[in-house]
Amino acid sequence: MKYRTRTFYTATQKALMWERWRDGDTLHAIAKMFDRRHTSVHHILARSGGMQPAVRRRSARVLTPLEREEISRGNRAGLSVRTLFIQARGALKKELLQHLRRTRGMRRSRHYTSKTPDRGRIVDAVSIRERPAEAEDRAVPGHWEGDLYFGSDNSQIATLVERRTR
Repeated sequence: MKYRTRTFYTATQKALMWERWRDGDTLHAIAKMFDRRHTSVHHILARSGGMQPAVRRRSARVLTPLEREEISRGNRAGLSVRTLFIQARGALKKELLQHLRRTRGMRRSRHYTSKTPDRGRIVDAVSIRERPAEAEDRAVPGHWEGDLYFGSDNSQIATLVERRTR
């Protein structure tokens, strides 16, 4: 069985494809320029829905290899780092946290704490015992009851029942 060779295009060839596509050339005409089949050009153009993707650039915040090397030398020499902008886990994270000046791994505001009484609760919630009397005796239609059930895998079910007619 004979296999076809894979077709790869360089960045300049892809740019030329997009330019010709914007000018209104057909897939067959573009493919003829590269001596390839039109389906290979179609795969390049259809990957982004027929719209040319933006040119990929490195972020301005990314460290250069020289800066990374300088930080590594400083860590080996015992110098501390102010903050770590990486998402490390497990043993690597513990090893890197040892080089920080402070022991905590993440910065939080002074007022943040997980022990505040309103954490995980509805603020200004009204108790069901404080509902009006006409809702309690079910004489007037238009009062509703609601329940929210939490299941596994972050699933919820909300139920609403009209109190008069159920």
